[in-house]
Amino acid sequence: MDGYNVEELYYLYRQNNPIAKALLIKYCYWKAELMLPMYYFYNGIFYNEREDCIQEIVILVFRNLDGYRPDKGGLVKSYMSLIMHRAISTIIVNEKKKGLRKIKNTYFSLDGYCGDNNNIANIEVVRDSKCQYQPDVCIESKEQKELLEEFMIENFSDLEQFIAKERTLGYKNIEIAKMLKIDIKKIYNANYRIRKKMSKLKLFD
Repeated sequence: MDGYNVEELYYLYRQNNPIAKALLIKYCYWKAELMLPMYYFYNGIFYNEREDCIQEIVILVFRNLDGYRPDKGGLVKSYMSLIMHRAISTIIVNEKKKGLRKIKNTYFSLDGYCGDNNNIANIEVVRDSKCQYQPDVCIESKEQKELLEEFMIENFSDLEQFIAKERTLGYKNIEIAKMLKIDIKKIYNANYRIRKKMSKLKLFD
C-alpha cells in the first residue's frame, strides 16, 4: 500500500476519477490501521470498536481533503496523516474509558511508521512545525514500546509473535494464513490468545 503515489491519486481524485477515489480510500484504511498502536488492536475493550474507528477516520479524511493547500508546499500524504492523527485524538478523547483517553497525549509520526528493518514504530514523536518536541514523551513512548516487545518475547509463542508483527504491518488474517499456509482458524485462535494475554499488560498508568 505504501507504494501508491498519493499525490497522483489525489490529483486524479480531484478530477472525479472513481478508481483513484477507491484507491485513496484503500490507502487511508491501511494507513489508519498502522496509526492505531497494536496495544489498542488487541486490547479487549477497544477490539470491537476498532473497525468503526478506522471508518470514522477515513470519513474525516475525505471530509477535510478540500482543505488541502498545494500552494503551502506540503504533501498530500503528510496532510492526510495529520488529519488522521487529529481524528484519532478526537475519537479517543470522546471515549469515556480511562485506558483509551491516555493516548491522546502521544504524538504520531506523520510518515515514520516503517523503520530501516521494515518494522513498525508503534509510537513516534514528531519534530515539525505542527508539534512541539517533548523529550519526556519520547522517553515514555520508547519505554512503552520496549515493555511491549519484552512482554511479547516472554509470553507469545513464535506463531503469536509473527501474527502480531504482521498485523501491525497492515496484513489481514487471511493474508497471514496464506503466508504461513495454515488454516485461517489457527490465526483466529492465535488472535484470541494474544488478546487474552495483552489484557494483562498495563502500558499506561
